[in-house]
Amino acid sequence: MKTKLYHFLMRYMHVTGLIAFAYDPDDADTKAALKAAVDEAVAPVLAKNKELLGEVKKAKRGAEIDPAEHERLETELDATKAQLADVNKQLKTANKAAEDAGKALDGERGFTQSLLVDQGLSAALLETGVKNPAHLKAAAALLKTSNKIEIVAGDDGTRSAQVGGKPLAEFVKGWAAGDDGKAFVSAPVNTGGGAAGGSGSGGGGNVKGNMAGTPEERRAWIDAKKAEAGVTD
Repeated sequence: MKTKLYHFLMRYMHVTGLIAFAYDPDDADTKAALKAAVDEAVAPVLAKNKELLGEVKKAKRGAEIDPAEHERLETELDATKAQLADVNKQLKTANKAAEDAGKALDGERGFTQSLLVDQGLSAALLETGVKNPAHLKAAAALLKTSNKIEIVAGDDGTRSAQVGGKPLAEFVKGWAAGDDGKAFVSAPVNTGGGAAGGSGSGGGGNVKGNMAGTPEERRAWIDAKKAEAGVTD
């Protein structure tokens, strides 16, 4: 059964934002808020403990000691010590709960990063015409390292990836249309049929064959293999 102090600390951390999406156990404000919660919960017990210790010492220094009063003070002091030990135990439980919440948040952040950023980049790049797998991977890495991609929560709680206030897909579309992005966008496949075959090596003679490259490079690679095998269209 959770103790009163445990529930108090949990409620305090929720109110002050310790257990929330922005929770950071190493953040100075987080540490200060947690310390304030602990001090507020433990202070009355420590004060009572100090008061009783003072009364016991005062009674022992007196010329006459009332055995009944001394026994009462000792009993109350023992009870307070036990209560303080219980407070420390509950504090450890509360700290463990906060630590677990932080770990869970880290896992959720990793999932969100993969879903909204990594997969979002791939989908947006494919939509803009970056079809080559190698180009797709390189473009995604370039965009991630050269731009600050943020996860933003909307009024309805839905989160989305944005760059400079723009939705990720819109930003990628603009990038692909610029000079930097055009180099990654695959050229449209030529569906002219006979024209490509008739040109043979003449039309693509200056293009280096590469099966994993652009459409022109793939065509040059196929033509070269046909020539090696003595196959004609």
